[in-house]
Amino acid sequence: MHTSIPSPVLLTEERRKAFLKKVGINLKAARLRANFEKQTEAAQAIGCYHDRISRAEAGKDIRISDLFEYAIAYGCDIKRFFD
Repeated sequence: MHTSIPSPVLLTEERRKAFLKKVGINLKAARLRANFEKQTEAAQAIGCYHDRISRAEAGKDIRISDLFEYAIAYGCDIKRFFD
């Protein structure tokens, strides 16, 4: 029986997606701890569109510069997003 070995590139892509999803979940948790019930409230405090926060929390589009803004607005250490 022939079994295929997954490509290291695919494993890397899967790991990247899993990491981004984890960061997104932590972003949402930090937003809720900061008493921003809605993404629109957080977006107003940061000065951005709520869809930017939505994409980040979904793990789709996370920019490092945005993480610093979220950490400041949510009053937490940026390391919290990676735990």
